[in-house]
Formats: sequence, C-alpha cells, structure tokens
Amino acid sequence: MSASTKLHQLESKISELQKQHQLLLKERQQEIAALISMVDLAQLDDKTLMGGLLFLKEKITTQNPMMETWHTAGEKFLRQYKLRTSSFPQSQAGEKKAGR
Repeated sequence: MSASTKLHQLESKISELQKQHQLLLKERQQEIAALISMVDLAQLDDKTLMGGLLFLKEKITTQNPMMETWHTAGEKFLRQYKLRTSSFPQSQAGEKKAGR
C-alpha cells in the first residue's frame, strides 16, 4: 500500500472520528438538558442557572471534597429515578463516563 493511500485512509478515519465526536457531543448536550429538566431547573433564569454552573465548575476545578458528596447524591437520585420510570435512557442512568 502506498504512502498516499495510507494518508488518504488516515484522513478518512480522522473525518469519521470527528463526525462521531460531534454526534456524541450533541447527545451529551441532550442528556444534560434532560437532567436539568428532571429537577425543574429549566425554569430558572439564565443568570441564576449560569451562576450555579460557574459555582459547580469552580468546585470541580479546585477538586473540592464536596464533589464526592454530590456524585453520591446524584447516583442515588438517578438510581431511584430509573426505578420510577423506564423512559430515562440507560446512558443517563448514573453511569460514570470518562471525563465527567
């Protein structure tokens, strides 16, 4: 196989992976929107919601021990929610995903 053919195959693979990344990113954004709706936060005004998200980001960045408590509470909530309804997709059922 020539170097040119290998290069073309790699470029095609990169393009396909970029498309998959965009699809997964869109799916994750939909999951986040569903989580916000589950706990009635969609009704908050944008400034309050953004302030809360910035607070959360700061706690994540500083590796605040509170994060473990939040993780445990979220895991419990999602487990109970899944038991009450089967409409919540498996990918959102509290499984820890890489980088989250």
